[in-house]
Parts: sequence; structure tokens; C-alpha cells
Amino acid sequence: MTRSHLDTCSPLASSVKALGDLCSQSASRLHPRLSDQALTAWVAGLAVAAAVTAGCAHTPSEAEQSATTPMATEHSERKTEGRNVQRDGGESDGHFTIMDEPTALPRFPLLPDDCSAPASDGKIIFVCAGAQYGEISVTVETLPAPPAQPETGWQEVFDTHVTSTTGDLYLWTGMATRFPGISEPLTYKPGTYQVRIHINGRLENRGWPTNVTDETYLIQIWEHK
Repeated sequence: MTRSHLDTCSPLASSVKALGDLCSQSASRLHPRLSDQALTAWVAGLAVAAAVTAGCAHTPSEAEQSATTPMATEHSERKTEGRNVQRDGGESDGHFTIMDEPTALPRFPLLPDDCSAPASDGKIIFVCAGAQYGEISVTVETLPAPPAQPETGWQEVFDTHVTSTTGDLYLWTGMATRFPGISEPLTYKPGTYQVRIHINGRLENRGWPTNVTDETYLIQIWEHK
């Protein structure tokens, strides 16, 4: 490493470590559903992206990318307008979010006291799962037009909205990763999108460390016009 690289990369490493230490100390105050591990995951992904951008590290391999948040990866090819369905599941680590790929530690919206309704500040949608360490099954439908009405057979249904500045909204787990089957952008161009979230099983799982029943989500998203 050259002298110029040392001058650039040593302060970068110190800054990333300081940010990680701050997050570890402040997790409960920053957000009630963000664990130390979740904040560490967000910081780790940002560290990879910052190091690559500054020339302090090589471009991460696929294995390295899968071990951290995919913030340093290339954007997926933009989808054409139309209906698109993605589905997958796994451990949520207590919550999931819908937002653009962040370039800094996200400032998550404040949640209602009972963590029931999704929180949204227009840029991020934050959804609490029932159990802190339970698994969830998620289907995301990107629609070319509003659905006629909410789907039937769901215990909870919430309508909210989010704005994408990049045109690439993603669904992120609580550990700053994306489910392999829901890794593509949920949107196809910048703009404001309506989001309808259907939920089954969350009410029964609330208050338990792990699930006592299956927890499933249907998320429908369409452009607000």
C-alpha cells in the first residue's frame, strides 16, 4: 500500500470503527427493534462500500457480498413496467424494511408504541415481525396498476407509501440482507409508490422469542399516479 493509500485508508478504518462502536453502544436508543447485530451488519456493508470506493480494498467477491449487506453490488438491470412476483422467506430478525439501497446508516422512522402498524417517513417503510427471531414467508407483487381491493383471508392489512429516488426499492431483512428470492428491485423507476401489506400469523407470534405459528406476508406495490 502506498503512502497516499495509507493517508486515505487509515482515517477511513478509524472512522468505520468509531461508527461501529457508537452503534453498539446506542442500539436500544436508536431504535427499539434494532439489535446490536443488525446495526453491525449495516455498518459492515457500508464499510465494504466505502473501502472499495476509496480504493482501500478490492471489489468484494460474491461470497463476501453474501456475508454482508449487498450495498457494494451493482444495481440489477431495470425491469420493464408490468406485474412481477418475488417470493421467499427466512429469519427476519424482528423486522424488515422497504427502501432504496442506502449510502449511509439508515435513519429509520419511529415506530408506534405497540409496534403494530408499519412506520413510514416517506423514504423507508419499517415493519415489525411478530417474534424477534421468528421466520417469515413473504410474497411481493409489483403491479402495473392499483389492485381492485385488498385480498381476502388476511388478519391484518395496512396501506402506506414510500418514495424511491433511484427507482430501485428493495426489501431488506433485519440483518441488512435481502432474501435470495426477493433480491431484485421492487420498482422500475423513481417515484412514489403505494404499498399494501397483508399479514397472517403475526398477532399470534407477538411477544414470543420465536414463532408459535407460521407468519406470512403479501406485499403489493404500485406506482402512485
